[in-house]
Amino acid sequence: MSVIKTLAGPEAGRELPAFAPSGRTPPHRAVPSLLGCLAVAILIAAGAMPAHAERIDLATLPAFKTPKAARALSLSVVNVDARLVAVGERGIVVYSDDNGATWTQAEVPVSVTLTAVTFPTATDGWAVGHDGVILHSADRGQTWSVQFDGTRAAAAVQHDAERRVALARARAESAPAKDEAAAAALDLAETALDDASAGVRFAPSRPFLAVAFKDARFGLAVGSFGQIFRTKDGGESWVYLGDRIDNLERLHYGAVAFDESGVIVVAGEGGRITRSTDGGEHWTVSALSERGTIIGLRRVGSALLAFGGGGRVYRSDDDGATWKRSATCTGKTLVTGLVQADSVLLYDSGGSALISGDGGASWVCPAAEAESSPRPVAAIAATADGRIVLAGPGGVRVRDIVTAR
Repeated sequence: MSVIKTLAGPEAGRELPAFAPSGRTPPHRAVPSLLGCLAVAILIAAGAMPAHAERIDLATLPAFKTPKAARALSLSVVNVDARLVAVGERGIVVYSDDNGATWTQAEVPVSVTLTAVTFPTATDGWAVGHDGVILHSADRGQTWSVQFDGTRAAAAVQHDAERRVALARARAESAPAKDEAAAAALDLAETALDDASAGVRFAPSRPFLAVAFKDARFGLAVGSFGQIFRTKDGGESWVYLGDRIDNLERLHYGAVAFDESGVIVVAGEGGRITRSTDGGEHWTVSALSERGTIIGLRRVGSALLAFGGGGRVYRSDDDGATWKRSATCTGKTLVTGLVQADSVLLYDSGGSALISGDGGASWVCPAAEAESSPRPVAAIAATADGRIVLAGPGGVRVRDIVTAR
């Protein structure tokens, strides 16, 4: 049987069955890394595949069980009523009930990379990832089931693209001769339909990159190529909302959050902020002062923070309608953040932190960490004993909270 080598580090050299992609390649555009320097790590499986490896559908293959699961690449981690739950490569989910001292691998029905996890209640959680997978857990992350997948997602996106082409063609035909704007709109719509149709042929292939729930019933999953889906029934059904948003360029969404009043804010590629005040029925799109990618959104009291490329941080005090940039002490991509009261801790792509004690209005660099060379960080969560757990290459690790100089 074909084998590949695992990640460098604690598992270096150990051989595992070769998990090859199921013959699908993302059409037209590659998904940009919304996790900064972790892009290479995410490609561990695809890049190392021998050409003759057996094709396996990772969206139906249960996650490989390993005693070293906590050392696998982790991309998201949360604290669920004193239980830590982390998700990452090959469908690996681990949880800890002793503040990260020991970890147990969960039962997961897929082997695709999981990119984000959230728990709106102490028991119910959702994880999203590659191949358009949406998973649900009703037991604090111990077992998971598939609620949605990329095949259904691709069909919904194609249906919307067909509708948009029909509308654009009708407008172009009724427009005055040589109406360049109408012709350009039709061309853009047809390109989007070609892309959506390719997505169906290769489905499931497009990842979800973020997920957020207001409660155990109402949530959104967002991701590559403008994917945005909503549930109002705890994930029993998911409805495509892309047809309600002006995003013909199919810019990727990498972050989603609810503010204090329930306003939905979605962000990602191109420095665009997309928001809805009525549960996703209608949306408005605005642009930040710079067009860099937004990777994360965090709620700080009644305010919202957006952060991402170039070390940029923005704060909104009006439900995401307007944003003001805050000065920071780094130019590296900011990939994750933790909020505790008015204190905010952000990590950049190199594994270094910065701190705000005033809700994100101003920032300082912390004292040097114990590690001589910080490792990249993908996600952060607080432990019940006042420390932090960091997720990224090499798995999950617990650290003392860094302090400002």
